[in-house]
Amino acid sequence: MKITQVFDLTDVEKIHEEIFGKEFPKESFYKKSKAYDVLIFKYESNNLDIGYSIVVDQKDIKNFYAWYGGVLPDYQGNGITLKFFDYLKDLAIKKEYKSITVATSNLRPHMLKFAIDYGFDIYDIKKGIVEKEIKYILFIIFLKDQLRN
Repeated sequence: MKITQVFDLTDVEKIHEEIFGKEFPKESFYKKSKAYDVLIFKYESNNLDIGYSIVVDQKDIKNFYAWYGGVLPDYQGNGITLKFFDYLKDLAIKKEYKSITVATSNLRPHMLKFAIDYGFDIYDIKKGIVEKEIKYILFIIFLKDQLRN
């Protein structure tokens, strides 16, 4: 598996639709990209796009916010997300950042489990309604002390 930084949103729009079954939230992306640098990473295996991640580079607070991403169902469970977070952690250490954050919800329990197993701590919970279901959004942080490991 290869992780490559790409510089055009169109490089990951198709894979997003394959993973999530819906159009990529461009409006939210462009809003974030007006305030911060937004890093786009694509995952490849045997020259096939298998996933992606989008990270908001919050230089002002020395934080990477892992905003959006996913892996094609046929490739899930093979440690791809783990490899990406190892890559992101190394990048954060290199840039002397204080933290990495990720937001997930009870609608994605696999991501919640991954984040906790990886060593993230829950630092905030917000309650909201999505598609008539109560959704808890967990803001999870990986602190600088943990970045040294």
